[in-house]
Amino acid sequence: ITLRHSPDYPDESLFISACVAGEKHEIGICMVNGLLRQRGHRVRYLGPDVATVFLMEAIETNRPDVILLSSSVAESYGGCVDALKMIRGSWPDERSPLVIVGGAMAENRASEVADLGAVPVRDARFMLEIDDLLAAVPS
Repeated sequence: ITLRHSPDYPDESLFISACVAGEKHEIGICMVNGLLRQRGHRVRYLGPDVATVFLMEAIETNRPDVILLSSSVAESYGGCVDALKMIRGSWPDERSPLVIVGGAMAENRASEVADLGAVPVRDARFMLEIDDLLAAVPS
């Protein structure tokens, strides 16, 4: 139903979104995906509890503009750190995609997430800031 009511604009930003390894709570990121699609962005959602190897394959295949990760429970934070380190190790800094991490772990460990090169989402105002974040992505 979501896809049927979402326009697809091939020139808009491509997002890869996933719940990191160990994260099974997907409702929040699914809501964000729906809002992004309504705004015309292309979103490839990989699902809950995504192994870092699979995430990296999807990123390398699709070359997204933005990577959205969700980490809300303590058990998923290790998977989040692994994913961020692998993502940042895969591109030169000036060409890497924007990486955004949401969920309680991103809020609770915002400085650590930022030190790993990602933008921690602290609350729902993220959707109001997404256009500014996208404007900063090198093309």
